[in-house]
Amino acid sequence: MSLGLTFLPPCKQLRSDSIYLQMIDGLSSVAVDATPILDSGVRPKPVRRKTIGSTLLGAALGLVFVFALIYTSNSTRHVRNSAADFTLAFYLLGLFLTVTLHEIGHLLAGWFVGFQFSLLSVGPISLRRQYGKLKVQLGRAIPAAGYAGMHVGQVRRLRRRLLIFSSGGIVANLLTAAGMALFIENSVSGAQRSWLYAPANLFMWISGVIGLVNLVPFKLGMLYTDGARIAMLLLSRARSRRWMCIAAVGNQNQKGVRSKEYKRTWLQAATSLHDGSVDDFIGNWLAYASANDRKDAFSAGLHLERCLELVNLLGPSIQDLVALEAAVFTAWFWNNSVVAESWLRQVKKLKALPQLQPIRAAVALSCALLKYDQALASWQQGLSFIDALPINPPQKQLKEGWLEWQCEIRERQQALAIERVNQMPLSEAPAAFI
Repeated sequence: MSLGLTFLPPCKQLRSDSIYLQMIDGLSSVAVDATPILDSGVRPKPVRRKTIGSTLLGAALGLVFVFALIYTSNSTRHVRNSAADFTLAFYLLGLFLTVTLHEIGHLLAGWFVGFQFSLLSVGPISLRRQYGKLKVQLGRAIPAAGYAGMHVGQVRRLRRRLLIFSSGGIVANLLTAAGMALFIENSVSGAQRSWLYAPANLFMWISGVIGLVNLVPFKLGMLYTDGARIAMLLLSRARSRRWMCIAAVGNQNQKGVRSKEYKRTWLQAATSLHDGSVDDFIGNWLAYASANDRKDAFSAGLHLERCLELVNLLGPSIQDLVALEAAVFTAWFWNNSVVAESWLRQVKKLKALPQLQPIRAAVALSCALLKYDQALASWQQGLSFIDALPINPPQKQLKEGWLEWQCEIRERQQALAIERVNQMPLSEAPAAFI
């Protein structure tokens, strides 16, 4: 399931500035002890984790694809087929088409069971729904994998529907391999093979191998293969419940439910296991969003800390998003502009992130620097952006949270003004405060 949430601090009732500042200091001292990464302002260095199983599997896959390349090249050269000179190009094209069809298979299976499109990613190219609009992006990395993200729409019979969704890519690959085998046998076989033989044969091999490999239940780093997802849903009650609860919370978000109102039992299940998987990360990200919106700074800091522990195992764009959120959190909740700026410097491509996120960072950092007029100017820029979005439940809850944030910014501005007046000699105080 894809994740595209915006986390906004809600408004609280007006407090006296002295009590308020004491509360901020208290939260900082408590949370810092439990969140060493967040407090350091430095993302931990990535640690490469390789298992014997994944190494052997990678080697086996490499041998299969090398065999397919050599066999296809030799068979076409033997009959002096001109396509033999383009075997490597056909291999790369076949790999791209296979991954694309695999992800389309997931999307078709998802649509069949009522899921809603969120993201399609193949290699560095992605098509995603962001703020209610479709957006094409070109990633920094060039992975050979793909990803299909969908929202569940409703939570009834979710286990069965997720099984169908997870199987869609495998079925698409195996059907493609079988179809190409029939095509080769009936159309391009024989001594005088046509130029279509090389690409068709490679496409058949790649589709069959990727389809079969995805049946094997194992993890690639943090990510699960389709076979691992299927095995999870059938055999692991705890892990399947976690995944289903993550999907259910995503469904609440799509319906316009505020983060602070996410169902607590679902959030507990979403964060119940610390196994270094992508579900571990997403569950804590959702729990962070909910705690942030409830103004539970301690819980939010703990969940964000867990996300930081795992973030190096994910892609560059996710790393940037989490680093930016760490900047927002430390600026807003801890009033620590130094640490916030340190996190902000680690965001490599700020403009590639969702447009509202850099605006949030500007607002929070300005507040930490006590530049409230500047913060409100950035806040107004964010409001204009939200007003321009398509009107739907997520847009309405986004605007609600954004308007509440203005209340709290003004609270802090007023508290600072009162504090400064209280520190003045009585003869210098403005008449309005005497």
